[in-house]
Amino acid sequence: GVNTGNIITIESASNIYFDGLEISSTGGNGFEIKDSENIKIYNSEIYDVGALGISLKGRNCNIEKCHIYNTGSGGVSLSGGDSESLTAGNNIVKNSIIRNYSGNKLAYSSGVLLSGVGNKVSHNSIYDSPHLAIRLMGNDNVIEYNDIFDVLRDVDDSGAIYAYTSKINRGNEITNNYIHDLKSSINNTRHGICAIYLDDMFDGVTMTSNVFADIDG
Repeated sequence: GVNTGNIITIESASNIYFDGLEISSTGGNGFEIKDSENIKIYNSEIYDVGALGISLKGRNCNIEKCHIYNTGSGGVSLSGGDSESLTAGNNIVKNSIIRNYSGNKLAYSSGVLLSGVGNKVSHNSIYDSPHLAIRLMGNDNVIEYNDIFDVLRDVDDSGAIYAYTSKINRGNEITNNYIHDLKSSINNTRHGICAIYLDDMFDGVTMTSNVFADIDG
């Protein structure tokens, strides 16, 4: 029968390094990592999975130079850190390609869902989606130097980087991203689409040196 579980599950572990893996063909996640520390996934290909390429909640974990594509409900979910003390998780996804990540769930399947405290999305290429590229939650997170394009194809009233109303999710930074070539298939949109959408007065974000080009909205 069809595998519906996760390919690799890690919980309460530390100091594990994956290099050069090829992971595919499941209805679940490629990786499910919980409450773990110093986990690195490097130079790996994760594709044809029904849920997330990588779901990671931990501390000092690193996803680098990975190619994540043809997933069902998102590319990477990255979280960690403590919201009460604002202790940083120091997790990062960087130098990776994340594309075509909404096969089963068309709406709100993010290339990266960034949450928790003190985590980072840096130097990635994120594209090919009917909805958003990065969803931002949490505190003191950084989105930087990403190339984002060909998303928001089938929506109105949305942004490539999107955050929804919160009075406590503060201290986030969006800087030096290139967001371009966004076009919705919806005619006569009411609100249109945009590069960065801080919805319903989402507050406490520093935005600097981003470049927006050829956006239909």
